[in-house]
Amino acid sequence: MPRRRTDAGVLVKTTIEVPEDLWKEVKILAIEEGVTLGRLIELALREFLKAKKRPVAENVTKASDES
Repeated sequence: MPRRRTDAGVLVKTTIEVPEDLWKEVKILAIEEGVTLGRLIELALREFLKAKKRPVAENVTKASDES
């Protein structure tokens, strides 16, 4: 079966386990927002990764401080 393509690239199908209460809350939010559960999770993961990124200079300074 070929992989689906979107503007963001090739989609990968996966299975995850999450607590039932969290799944229900996210599913309700997806319905309220008018998006699929997959799209809502994609957006949340992108925001999480964006928040984790730091400027390169900060990483270099931190690494040199630890030496």
